[in-house]
Amino acid sequence: MNARERGHTDETAPFREDLQRLADRLASARDLPIPELRRELADAERELASLRDAVIRQVRESGSAALRETLNGVNAALSLVIGVEYPRTLTRRELLDQAREALVGAQEP
Repeated sequence: MNARERGHTDETAPFREDLQRLADRLASARDLPIPELRRELADAERELASLRDAVIRQVRESGSAALRETLNGVNAALSLVIGVEYPRTLTRRELLDQAREALVGAQEP
């Protein structure tokens, strides 16, 4: 099944590689020791914010509903990563799973 058959549009294509790379990165970070996890999350947060900004620019240019769905997924993942990085209590690794799922879902608007 090709990307168009799965519901992908040409507008979302430029972001799929970054979405998958970040989803894979979060999956890999899941079981790191806390000091390494925090460093990895700080990097992932910066990359997610940069990706979010790029998607926002494209949404503004095109008004694409598919891109809005991608943006929703990236925003959800970013919020979850921040929740892991700055918890009120212990580091909540399950939020990484949810963030990864948001990025995978954002690939399939």
